[in-house]
Amino acid sequence: MSLDVESIARQSAKGVARYMFHRDHGVRVKRAPHMLEKRYGRPDSARLRLAEAYAREVSGEVSGEARNAPWLRVYIGDRT
Repeated sequence: MSLDVESIARQSAKGVARYMFHRDHGVRVKRAPHMLEKRYGRPDSARLRLAEAYAREVSGEVSGEARNAPWLRVYIGDRT
């Protein structure tokens, strides 16, 4: 019986850690473009559209926003 409780507790802790990891990344990806824009100015809109198209193509998404597009925006913003 105690092994089951330990297993459940371990799985719960891993689930919480995964949730926190993804939540923190979500916060960073939303904050980073604003910080880069303050420092380097607004990135070129053509490059942003290219990053969006590339992210959709790589992820195989036809409509909507691709999952990696926010990080590509950060990369584009850092390189302008």
